[in-house]
Amino acid sequence: MGHEKKLKRNLALFLIVNALTNLLFSLPIWVAYQTRILTFTQIALFNALLYLTTTVLELPTGALADMIGRKKTIIIGIFLNAVSLFIKVNASIPIHFLFSYLIAGIAGAMVSGADTAILYDTFKELKRENKFLSFSALVGLVIRLSLAVGTLIGGFLYLIDIRFPYLFMGLFYLVSGVIYFWVEEPAIDSQKFTLVNYVKQTKSGLMELVKRPFTKQLSIYYVMVGGITWACLDYFNQPFAKNSGFTEMGMTWLFTFTYTVSAIILYYLVRHAKFLTRQRIYLGLPIIMVLGLLPGIFVPQWLVPVSILLVQIAGSGRFTFLDKFTNMEFESRYRATAISSLNMLVSIFVIILYAISGFIQDLWGTRIIYTGLGILTLIIVLPRAFILIRHHRNNTV
Repeated sequence: MGHEKKLKRNLALFLIVNALTNLLFSLPIWVAYQTRILTFTQIALFNALLYLTTTVLELPTGALADMIGRKKTIIIGIFLNAVSLFIKVNASIPIHFLFSYLIAGIAGAMVSGADTAILYDTFKELKRENKFLSFSALVGLVIRLSLAVGTLIGGFLYLIDIRFPYLFMGLFYLVSGVIYFWVEEPAIDSQKFTLVNYVKQTKSGLMELVKRPFTKQLSIYYVMVGGITWACLDYFNQPFAKNSGFTEMGMTWLFTFTYTVSAIILYYLVRHAKFLTRQRIYLGLPIIMVLGLLPGIFVPQWLVPVSILLVQIAGSGRFTFLDKFTNMEFESRYRATAISSLNMLVSIFVIILYAISGFIQDLWGTRIIYTGLGILTLIIVLPRAFILIRHHRNNTV
C-alpha cells in the first residue's frame, strides 16, 4: 500500500481509536466509586497533580513528537492510559488513586497536541486542508456518541461489579494502542533529535503563540475557554449532577441524554459551517458558557440537564472550531509544540481551578463552583471575545 493510501487510511483509524478511547464507562459512576475512599479535597488535589504532571511534560513531549514522530508518542500515551485505568480497578487506598492519576498525567502529555497535529498534517499532505473542519465535526460526533454509549453501558456495568467500568475502559485502551501501529506518519518537516534541535523546537513552538498580536489574543482566549469548559467536562459536571440530586443510574440517563443531544446539535452546526464565522464563534462560546454556568447555584433539578448540555456544547465547540483556527496559525514543523504549549497553559489554569475547588466542594458543594465559573466567564472571557472580533475586523490576523 502506497504512502498516500496509508494516509487516507489514517482517517478511518483515527475514528476507530477515538470511538474506543471515549467509551468512558466511568463517567456516571466515578463520583460514587472514588468517594468511597477519597474526599473531594483529595480528588481535586489528585486531579491538580495529574495536570501538573502533564504541564511539566507538555513541552518536552510536544517537541519530541515533532522530531521523532507523533505516532510513537501517541502509542506510548495510549498504553500508559490503560495502565492508569487498571490501577483504579483494584484501588483500595488513596495512594493507589494517586499513582493512577500521575500515570494518566504522563499519558496525557504524550498524546496532547500530537494527536491533533498528526491529523491536521495528514490532511495537509493529502492537500485536503479544507476538509479538516468537516472531518473534525465527524470526529466530534463519534466522540460524543461514544461518550453517550459508554455512559449508558457504564451504569449497568457498575451494577454488575463496581470495578467493571474501569476494567473495560483499560481493555479498550489496549486495543486502541495496537490499532495505532497502523497509522501512517505524515512526512512533513521532520528533523533528527538532538539537544540543540530540542531547545530550538521548544522555543520556536512557544514563539508561535505570540508571534503576532492576533495569535497572542487568540491564545489567551483559547486558554480561558479551554480551561473552564475542560474543568467541567473532565471533573465538575458529575459532582454538579450529584449535588443536584441525581443518583448513579439517574446520572447514567442524564449524561447519555446530554452527550447524544450535544452530538446532534454540534454536527448540525458544522454542516452549516458558513453561518459559523470566526466572529460568531468567538462571541457564541462564552455566551453559551455563561448561560450554562451562571445559574448553577440555584438552578432546579429539572433544568440541570440544560446547564450541563450548554457546557458540553461549549466545551466540544472548543475542540471542533477553535482547534481549527489555532492549527491554521502555526507552521507545520512547530504545530505539535505550539498546540502542546496551549494545552500546557490550559492545564495550568485547570490546576488552579482544581486547587481551590476541593475544599469548597466539601463545604458547600459543586453548584457554587458552577456559578463562580459563570461569573469568571462573564467578566473576563466575554470581553476577550470582543477584542478578538476587533482584531479580526482590523485585519490584524
